Amino acid sequence: MADLALVDDLVQETLALVIDKARRGEIQQPDRLAGFVRSTARNLLIANRRKEARYTTVEDAGVMAGLLRRDGEQRAATPLPQLEQVLQDEEARLVRQHLGELRYDRDRQLLARFYLSEDSKEKLCADLNIDAEHFRRVLFRARQRLRELWDQREKRQWIELRNTG
Repeated sequence: MADLALVDDLVQETLALVIDKARRGEIQQPDRLAGFVRSTARNLLIANRRKEARYTTVEDAGVMAGLLRRDGEQRAATPLPQLEQVLQDEEARLVRQHLGELRYDRDRQLLARFYLSEDSKEKLCADLNIDAEHFRRVLFRARQRLRELWDQREKRQWIELRNTG
């Protein structure tokens, strides 16, 4: 059955990537390893489902990976593996998409400015009229709403996957 073979391939590739990152010390939060494994598997599934339409784009992404880091700074080291670069690009695209879908403008601004622009807590509190004592709660709720959108998309993907198989 083709779906079982795909699952086996994705499991093997996920484990290989996770083990490789662990050996290189790139797992930043070891206590959240299960979530990292899950996210890696999800990203591999997304990449697999889109690879037919992205053959030329994947090759181009591998070349471009050597020029830019994820944060946009120049990179002097060797390029990222093509699969890793595609996964990062896809994840970044999905995060931007979900940020745009957030119901409250304050959530969008807070998450984008705190995590992407790295604005200080003090600046965000002043600009967004947030009490400094409540900043962590407001940030937590914004992240929670973003996670809910992410989880809804993930559920839709699994339903689509089951319906196509």
